[in-house]
Amino acid sequence: MEPAVATEGLQKRYGRSWAVRGVDLVVEAGQIYGLLGPNGAGKSTTMRMLLGLIRPTAGHVRLFGRSIGLDGVTEPGLVGALVEAPALWEYLSGYRNLAMVAGLSGAVSAAELEWALRRVRLWGRHRDRVKTYSHGMRQRLAIAQTLVPRPRLLVLDEPAGGLDPEGLIEVRDLLRELAADGVTIMLSSHLLHEVEQTCTHVGIIARGELLASGRVDELLGAEERYQVQVTDEQAAERVLSSLAAVREHQRVGEREYAVWLAEGGPEALNAELVRAGVGVRGLARRHTALEDIYMELAGASRASAEAIGSAMQELPANLEGGPE
Repeated sequence: MEPAVATEGLQKRYGRSWAVRGVDLVVEAGQIYGLLGPNGAGKSTTMRMLLGLIRPTAGHVRLFGRSIGLDGVTEPGLVGALVEAPALWEYLSGYRNLAMVAGLSGAVSAAELEWALRRVRLWGRHRDRVKTYSHGMRQRLAIAQTLVPRPRLLVLDEPAGGLDPEGLIEVRDLLRELAADGVTIMLSSHLLHEVEQTCTHVGIIARGELLASGRVDELLGAEERYQVQVTDEQAAERVLSSLAAVREHQRVGEREYAVWLAEGGPEALNAELVRAGVGVRGLARRHTALEDIYMELAGASRASAEAIGSAMQELPANLEGGPE
């Protein structure tokens, strides 16, 4: 089966600035794939190139094996997309808003409109004017617009943007339900926790480069670390450095360490510290979070970019500008 989304060497440059640099990614059918990165990382530009809204400087995009050319996505019902803040007529009802937008794609039955509104849990409020809707309800109405006609792929740019905790849960549950029905979902976000909670797969992007991609659980791994708070930092450093059971340790704060064990458990670690006269004020298990992975990769990317920038500054003027 062809992947729902596949890009090869995808690049976009504006003048001398690179928005996207050689992105290769694959989203298999049925996945909820989150493209994670800060503002300006290249997420929205990548999404727009997938839809044919922006022409790539280089590279190729395929959706379900079909190349996306200059005319963008031309097969009706293949893709539903939300790439901007939802544009809604506030003085019209939710039903009328959906009917007007859906009508742009051709004739749509009343049953299909009802299905979409029920799917996003707005049936019952569908006759109310949009100006009475909460932000979360408006976002769900915008997602309903992407569901008519029923697409195989949803491309959503920051679908959780600006939502309160209740709205986040509503959208998260809705996306999971759509994925369970067989819809492939690709979304962008800068909300690490929400991507970790919602997505099955994630791609981490920074400065236009895809730094990592894979299953969320595989990126996080099963590895555990322990957070240890001590009373004597120097003595704790000596003990942690000498213990064979400690595979790695890092100072993460004042009299606080992150410890990875090669063998044994936290009880043995606590006993060794106490035996050496080190008071243990706290010892807690910590799972690796997506935030840890992201900060590690983004930090490495930033250091690499700074090193390249410094090297460029040191080039002679005639070399930096190229052949004269």
